[in-house]
Amino acid sequence: MSFRNYFSFFGLFIFIRIGIAQQNVIIKVIDENGLPIEGVTAQSEKNKFLFEYSDVQGILKISLRDIPDSIHLNHLNYVQYVFEVSDTSLQQYSVTLGPKISVLEQTEIVSSWVNDQSFVVHSTLNIDKINRNYLAQDVPYLLQHLPSTYSTSDAGNGIGYTGIRIRGLDPTQINVLINGVALNDGESQSVYWVDLPDVLASASEIQVQRGIGLSDAGQVAFGSSILINTNRLHSKPFLQLESAAGSFNTLRSSLSFGSGTLPSQWNIQGRISKVFSDGYIDRARSTLYSGALSFAKVLPKRSFRLHIFDGLENTYQAWNGVPEQYINTLNRTFNTGGTERTAVPYENQIDRYRQTHFQFIYHEQINSQWSLANTFHLTPGNGYYEEYKANQNPVDYLQPGDKDVDLVRRRNLNNIFLGSIHSVKYSKELFELTGGASWNVYKGKHIGQIIQLNDRYLADKPEYYHYDAAKWTAMAFGKVQFTIKSITLLGDVQFRNVWYRYQHEQVNTSAYQKAIHHFINPKLGLTWQVNQDIQLYGSSGVAYREPNRGDYVDADQDLPKAERLVDHELGIRMRSSAIKFEQNFYFMNYKNQLIPTGRLNDVGSYVRSNVDHSYRLGFESSLSWALVKDFSMNANVNISKNITKEYTEYIDNWDNGSQEIIIHKNQPIAFSPSSIFNIELNWDGFEFKSTNHRHRLGFELASQSIGKQYLDGTGNKASLLPAFTTIQLKGNYNLIKAGNEVIQILFQINNLLNKDYESNGWIYRFISPSYNPVPDDPYSARESNNIYHQKGLFPQAGRHFLVGLRINIGGA
Repeated sequence: MSFRNYFSFFGLFIFIRIGIAQQNVIIKVIDENGLPIEGVTAQSEKNKFLFEYSDVQGILKISLRDIPDSIHLNHLNYVQYVFEVSDTSLQQYSVTLGPKISVLEQTEIVSSWVNDQSFVVHSTLNIDKINRNYLAQDVPYLLQHLPSTYSTSDAGNGIGYTGIRIRGLDPTQINVLINGVALNDGESQSVYWVDLPDVLASASEIQVQRGIGLSDAGQVAFGSSILINTNRLHSKPFLQLESAAGSFNTLRSSLSFGSGTLPSQWNIQGRISKVFSDGYIDRARSTLYSGALSFAKVLPKRSFRLHIFDGLENTYQAWNGVPEQYINTLNRTFNTGGTERTAVPYENQIDRYRQTHFQFIYHEQINSQWSLANTFHLTPGNGYYEEYKANQNPVDYLQPGDKDVDLVRRRNLNNIFLGSIHSVKYSKELFELTGGASWNVYKGKHIGQIIQLNDRYLADKPEYYHYDAAKWTAMAFGKVQFTIKSITLLGDVQFRNVWYRYQHEQVNTSAYQKAIHHFINPKLGLTWQVNQDIQLYGSSGVAYREPNRGDYVDADQDLPKAERLVDHELGIRMRSSAIKFEQNFYFMNYKNQLIPTGRLNDVGSYVRSNVDHSYRLGFESSLSWALVKDFSMNANVNISKNITKEYTEYIDNWDNGSQEIIIHKNQPIAFSPSSIFNIELNWDGFEFKSTNHRHRLGFELASQSIGKQYLDGTGNKASLLPAFTTIQLKGNYNLIKAGNEVIQILFQINNLLNKDYESNGWIYRFISPSYNPVPDDPYSARESNNIYHQKGLFPQAGRHFLVGLRINIGGA
């Protein structure tokens, strides 16, 4: 579909009104004290794909197209309420929700979340959407059809090491929170979803915020945030069994259980899971174990929660990528991991890591105006990756000898992340004031060991490096919100201090290096509710982010500078009886963005360099359309321009050891496609009733198109990652008893048309006048004259499937 057709496509639906008979129903939702409840979700039984939310006055409007119908009202703190709409003459209802676990306000659960009235651009997946789409693949694959989003997988099938990009932002720039606690690694700033497998089995809601968001959404959001909530409690005892199987010997098993709310008001829930897959890429197997245990006691004015998440991953390394020369041959699944060993690949070329999360969360509603929240968290982790290395210099490993050796080495990481988060909130009528502070400390030990030298196993596992790193962070923020008639104005400022101490990788280097940063991050946002169906919003904000551990450790005397992002967002939300439409424009302007340029430091290591000026300019359009009864469409498009004003490339000369410099002007930012388009067609209309049950069958056809992108910032055609389109078919069967889905059968067919494509890769460019590496190295290719490159790509699986079964016993 061309860009012109994109505009025509969305313009058509903005202005067309659908002339189908309907009834607008207004519902006011209150608690047992008569106070309005904000953030209640209303969902039609006959249209599962459109949701409405109650505003600060507890009022929501939902348009029903087929009466009689059932309306489901859901809120994290209140018992689900279902009522029938059968009287076509009655258009206004008042509904009282009883407390499920507490009468605490919504911020008791998700203080960093936003609702539909916020200027923050966002998408939210509720428990129903998660259950309909999650079988075994990691979080990035659940989110990949949201606006401006796409995912990638080292193993090629979405299990194991996976990644996500939003607006072209890499995982180090996406702020991920679980129950308000940061999941990003303290040193690399990235998120490794493989370390917390099957976390979606515990999730009750996920919200993706685009832009820099608000200050209480973690330490710093540098362009996007993913918020995961696992606080949902069942008031009644339950047992849930889940199993999924599919291509590449994929098998997932999960058992969840809960006590319900006990007479003492305690509620206990837990889960154990295992996920296994051989992966699409050769030997890219993953064996993943995880567990979760939660204790909660919720009283009318306060709540206590203890969450424990545990994950253990054992994954064969597939992060080298497939050599470029193999991509278009029968070897496109070739894995170079472990192949430095002759004859057969090394069988234990694995990554193994265990991480445990402890979260203690306390909330109190002091009175009708004041509330406070406190969170304490602790995350220890330890593990290693092991690899076979051939023709190594023993001196580099502190071993005697002057002849190259073959060896097996382990690179260990033992780390701990701990801290606390505190906030207090004052609300009175149309005024709201929030303040808070947090601190955390990360400590990591990096240890290199040799476990095998030639054919000799080394029982003592001698160390060849051992160095420490520590990072302390403190943050304070304040924000104030005013609502005057139909206009809401919010001001927000964050103060953040970072102190980082690290060592270089040599054992004999005991001196610590230090880096200290002080940041001020202000934000201002406004929403204008023009009428019940039209809302305008806009915001501007500044975010600073420190370099990561690799930037410091690899740098020479010229240390990297902190990055700065100035983000401007402007948009409109519109809705009618059958259409929801959102149009957002954004301009993300960077100063000193850190990117790989090929530059070497003074000891020959590659470093990321600051780029003076770069930007992302684009628009996002989202559309939900209830076409006819039981049939709907969701679509979104991102069109963007992502440019580095001046990019300096450093190219190694293999003959003389020098580097040549090439300056590129106005070239695309790496891994930033200029277009992303998603469309989903949903049909949920086959339903029949038996004596005590209802049976429902639905299907979804989804397509995603990702525009061309580049593996580096040169814009060179050799760095091109071609555009691709994938199609996915999903189906679900639900057996419903007493309003609960007691059995669900799900299936997915991914990459339905069996297309060959690559979603990720890397490139290294060099000059070699006297040696042509192409015949000897499958990663190599000639560009022109004496310029060559090495390139690794990550092919994704062709047509493959997953089938799942979910059985629910009890619960409410």
